Amino acid sequence: MVYVNGNATVSIDDNGRRVVEWPDGEDLRLEYPLSIDLNISNRCSNGCTYCYAGNTPTGRVADFLTMNYLDDMLAGSEIAINIQYPLPENFEFWLEKMKKQGVIVNATINQLDFERDEAIIDQVADWQDRGLLHGIGISYRSNNYIYDKIGKLKNVVIHMIVGIHTLEEIRAMLLNYNVLVLGYKFKERGITYSQMNQFVSSSIEMLKLRADELLKSVGRGVLCFDTKAVEQLELKNHLSEEDWNTYYQGDEGTISFYIDGVKGTFNTDSHTNDEPIPIDGMCIKDMFRVIREKV
Repeated sequence: MVYVNGNATVSIDDNGRRVVEWPDGEDLRLEYPLSIDLNISNRCSNGCTYCYAGNTPTGRVADFLTMNYLDDMLAGSEIAINIQYPLPENFEFWLEKMKKQGVIVNATINQLDFERDEAIIDQVADWQDRGLLHGIGISYRSNNYIYDKIGKLKNVVIHMIVGIHTLEEIRAMLLNYNVLVLGYKFKERGITYSQMNQFVSSSIEMLKLRADELLKSVGRGVLCFDTKAVEQLELKNHLSEEDWNTYYQGDEGTISFYIDGVKGTFNTDSHTNDEPIPIDGMCIKDMFRVIREKV
C-alpha cells in the first residue's frame, strides 16, 4: 500500500514494514499521524502487577459507536489497540468499519489470554484472514507450550519489557520471532511494582550496560524498540549518526499520538504525566495539530 501524507510518500509492505520518504532538503511535514495508539478498554482480568494502565476486571470500555473522530483517518494509516477480554460490545463491527476505511488495525494480546482459552488463537487468526487485523503483538510472560500453537497467526511480534525481561529471554524469542522491546512505564501499578521490587531499576541499568550485546543479537526475527526503551537504554549512544537517522522514526507526538477511547481524551503518548486533552468534537487532523504544537 502506498499513500501520500503531507509532503511524504508512505509505503507499507505485506509484512507491515513502513517506509516514509520526503523530498531532499525538506523537513518532514505530515498532515495526519502515521499511526495512533488507541485505548479501547480498561477491563482486563490478567492482573499484571506492573500494568501501567491500571486495568481491572471491572474497568470501563470504549463505546465504538461514538468514535466518529476516527472518520478522517487516512487509508493506509495505522491504529494500535490492546485486545482484552471480555471484548467490548460492537468490537467486530468497528473492525469491519476500519477495514472499509482502509485503516490498518494492529493488536496486542496478552499471552495469558491465549493460555486461558486457546480458542482465542482461532478467533484472532480468523480476523486476520478476513483482513480485520494485521499485525499481532503478544505480551510475553514465559517461553512455554503456547508458542507451539500460534503458527496460524501472521505478522507476530513478541512484546518484551525493559526491567522485566532479561537479555537472554529477548535473545531466545528473537531466534524465531520479531521482538519489540518496550520501555518500562512508571505509571499506575508500574510505580508500585518498581517500588516494591528494586530489581526493576537494576535490571534496566543492566540491560543498558549490555545494549551493545542486545543490538548485536541475531535470529530469524527483527529487533525493534519503542521510544521509551530507546530512552531508557540510551540506544542513540550505540548507533552511528547514519544508522540513527535511518532507523529512528521520531519522538512521541511527531508521527503518532495516543487516544484514550474510554475517557475521550488524547495526549502525546499513553504513559505521559501531562494533563490529558479532551477530544471535544475534534477530528484526527485537529488532534494531531494540537499535539505537534505541544511537542
